[in-house]
Amino acid sequence: KDVTIISTYHTDIDQIYSAKTSINENIYLRSVKKQNQLKTNTIIILSIGILFMILWIFSYAFNFDKSIYKILDFIKVLEIGGRPEKLQVKSNDELQDISGRLNNYLDLKESKILFLKTIGKGEEISTMMPDKSDILGSELNVMAERLNKIQLEEKERQDEENKRSWKTDGIAQFGEILRSERENVQELSFKIIQKLVTYLKIEMGTLFLTADAKDEEEESSLESMASYAYDRRKFLKLNFKFGEGLPGTCALEKEKIYINEIPEDYSDVISGVGQIKPRFVLLAPLKIEEEIFGIVELASFRELQTFELEFVDELAESIASTLAGVKTNEKTAALLKQSQKQAEQLMHQEDEMKINMQKLQQAQEESRKNESEITGILNAMNESSLVAEFDMNGRFSKINDKFLYLLESPREQILGKNHHEFAMVDKYSDAYKLFWETLRKGETVSTQEQFKLYSGQEVWLQQTYTPIYNDQKNIYKILNIAVDITQSKLQQENLEKQAAEITRKSLEMEGLNEAVNSSIIKCEIDNEGIILDLNNNYATASGYNRKELLGRNYRLFLKDIEKEQFEKIWTEVLKDKTYEGAIRRTKPTGEEIWLMSTFSAVKDESGFIYKVYFLALDITEKRLKYQLLEEANREADRLREELKKYV
Repeated sequence: KDVTIISTYHTDIDQIYSAKTSINENIYLRSVKKQNQLKTNTIIILSIGILFMILWIFSYAFNFDKSIYKILDFIKVLEIGGRPEKLQVKSNDELQDISGRLNNYLDLKESKILFLKTIGKGEEISTMMPDKSDILGSELNVMAERLNKIQLEEKERQDEENKRSWKTDGIAQFGEILRSERENVQELSFKIIQKLVTYLKIEMGTLFLTADAKDEEEESSLESMASYAYDRRKFLKLNFKFGEGLPGTCALEKEKIYINEIPEDYSDVISGVGQIKPRFVLLAPLKIEEEIFGIVELASFRELQTFELEFVDELAESIASTLAGVKTNEKTAALLKQSQKQAEQLMHQEDEMKINMQKLQQAQEESRKNESEITGILNAMNESSLVAEFDMNGRFSKINDKFLYLLESPREQILGKNHHEFAMVDKYSDAYKLFWETLRKGETVSTQEQFKLYSGQEVWLQQTYTPIYNDQKNIYKILNIAVDITQSKLQQENLEKQAAEITRKSLEMEGLNEAVNSSIIKCEIDNEGIILDLNNNYATASGYNRKELLGRNYRLFLKDIEKEQFEKIWTEVLKDKTYEGAIRRTKPTGEEIWLMSTFSAVKDESGFIYKVYFLALDITEKRLKYQLLEEANREADRLREELKKYV
């Protein structure tokens, strides 16, 4: 039984051993197979890897060369100053870094080019922000700063130049205005204020002139002459005493006033137009030295600049001078008319001479049309006028006997001598040079010249110089036809002296008239008894105002008894007899006054009485004193008579 078990056991072991051997063989075979398979796979993988590596090397080499050529082309364009396209290199190596840096360099170059274009166009220049190592960028910034400084200086210079030009043009335009009107002060005032408002481009303005004081006690005042607001002429009548309101304050202080706070009742110019009130006001005195002739008042919504204020200051004295002159011209116009009337008769001879000279000139003009006529006229002139001929250098080439007789010299001492050796002229002056240049151009010149004779005597000649042409239409000599006007000149000088004397006497009469007006009761009456003029003293004495008296008959203001006395006086006065004596007059209030009066007739040039001067002094107070004294004397006489009865 045990043997069987052991046999069975050995059999199982043999089977197990056989199975193990079979398994080991299978394992070995499989291992060999796997190793062979692994070798085959390894060889395949290595072959594929080597192939891919070769392909990658060829691709990298190709892309590298392509990128290098792109970079070289990029650099070549940069070298010639061109603008290449940006590099597109994607290699994830140093070439991509190089291309990126080159693209950054291109961007920096573009920004600098744009910066330079901005400078070239003259636009506002802004600075760059270069790296510290960017030398070109730093230098461009330095250049930009310098250009900005130059542009700023140029702008300031241009602004100053524009301001100077603006002021110069304005002064020139105002000069034309000031010269354009020399007679009507009101019209000139309007032209001035209108031009000021429009040239300064402001809203409104008023020009005041100093009103003449009627007496020494009356305060100086300003009267508006012209106003202009919102492109319209304003007809306003404003008056300010010195020290009253802004215009009066400016006149009193004699200094410019510039304010930006407007009082509510500032001016009718503002309140009368229905517009918004301005914020700024300028008042400039029109003065010469320290004398005030007026005030310019300007109002604006905007603040006036310094150069505009200076412009008004520069104009003020010129305006003052012109307005003062025009105002004086208006005052003296009447006196000048009177003096001219008296001088007309004395100027009659000179007028006749001018007519003769005009006829002579007309004859000369006609003489140019026909040479034969010229010869005839010259022959006639030789007999009646002073005739001489000059060569183109101004030397006497021919002279007639009449001229020689006037110059008191023989012909040989005259011919060949230069014109300026006899005429009292400055041969080096521009006027004398222009005189001969005008003749050489073929223009006729008429002039009055003073000649000095060898004897020392001086004569005045009215001369006409006419260029004479030859057959070739060239000027070869100058014909001079002259008239001795020495006597006329002397008469003219006498006339001027007489006119000056008349003006002086007129001024004296004006002063005397002012003195009379301030101290005496005065009235002017025509030959019908109509009151023509009166002073304030007469209005005060009569008890009526000026408007009630002017143009009405003197008799209307007299009581019956006063009228009887007046008619007796008037009858004698119209017989050219002066009346002097005391008269009584009654005021509308019933108050009686006594006047020591003078009625004096005034005649015209034909001896006709056309008006009567009434001059008087108020003696009412003295009359009352005399009346009381007479009554006291009568009472004393009565008492003495009574006393005698008891003695």
